[in-house]
Amino acid sequence: MKRFISMIEGSNFKKGFLIQPYQYCLKNASCGRCAEFYRKLASAENGYYNCPYGMTSYVKSVDGHKFIFTCFKIKDISSKGVFRQKKENEIVYNPLLDKMTFENIVDIYVEVCQKEDEILKQDELNKDLLHEIRNLSTQLQSRAEEVNNNYSRRSENDLSFDLEHNMRLVKDIEAMAHMMTARFLAYDVSVNPMILQMGKTYKADIFNKFHKCRCIMNDYMNKHVTFEFIGDTHSTYEVYPTFDVLTFLLFENAVKYSPKNETVKVIFENTEEGVRVTISSMGPYCNEEEMRHLEQKGYRTESAKKETTRGSGLGLYLSRHLADIHNITMRISSRKTKRIRGIDYGPFEVELFFPTAWHYE
Repeated sequence: MKRFISMIEGSNFKKGFLIQPYQYCLKNASCGRCAEFYRKLASAENGYYNCPYGMTSYVKSVDGHKFIFTCFKIKDISSKGVFRQKKENEIVYNPLLDKMTFENIVDIYVEVCQKEDEILKQDELNKDLLHEIRNLSTQLQSRAEEVNNNYSRRSENDLSFDLEHNMRLVKDIEAMAHMMTARFLAYDVSVNPMILQMGKTYKADIFNKFHKCRCIMNDYMNKHVTFEFIGDTHSTYEVYPTFDVLTFLLFENAVKYSPKNETVKVIFENTEEGVRVTISSMGPYCNEEEMRHLEQKGYRTESAKKETTRGSGLGLYLSRHLADIHNITMRISSRKTKRIRGIDYGPFEVELFFPTAWHYE
């Protein structure tokens, strides 16, 4: 994006097109007194600063990003008499501005930068989603063809037909279909967050919702990861049609990041206040700093990237949105208990709390 005002980015002077810099500034930004001035600005607090020759710079930090605008003139701040000797009679558009006008220009520029950054991130996520959907579609087609070929070869005297194997393939197909639905929903949410609440709500049996997901996800991705249910509940809860995506996202995350042959524990607890469901799986350890970002769109920890290249960092982000629109409290925790292939591992737990303020029977 074009810069409205000249800026310092790293150690480079970037020319502005709306408020234009003088040639003296362009030539001397990286040497002598000017370079020393800009070096100090890199660690300066927000505010206005005059350069050694009387032009003004402005520092503004937004969401951890530091903007340094430079080479402009502000009424009652800039020292125009000092710089007049350096202008060499050139004609540039660099008017004397009042603080309010200048800061309005800065705010517009920062807002445009943020929007552009959001668009770039969303574009990157959409590419990742499309890549995942293509992979799932390829796998789904492959398994469907295998089921069809197996069934076509079947005959009364053909003892090689393996019904159990075919049923596993069918379960894989169903699981992949749910995963594709989750990816499409992730895209829809980026366009219209209200889509999570579309459709009529209905009473759902909490235990049966997780049980249905377990039946489909057992041995998903051929990792031989199984689900063990501990406890029970006969509670119902008012849900939107999108609720199923929540269970599949959390179960998929548990399988995806678990080592092979692990067990995912799903613990049901009935309390006076409501129902607590805890999904506990072995996964890459997340430290406190990573935990703060774990539910951000597109965020994946370094350990998660080492464990698997698959994933767009949308699972927990979308799960949080789904939990919130259902008034479900979601808490995430991680502990370090062992090291596998140079990666710290431990129990990764997602706790869902269904309050009794909703339907409970």
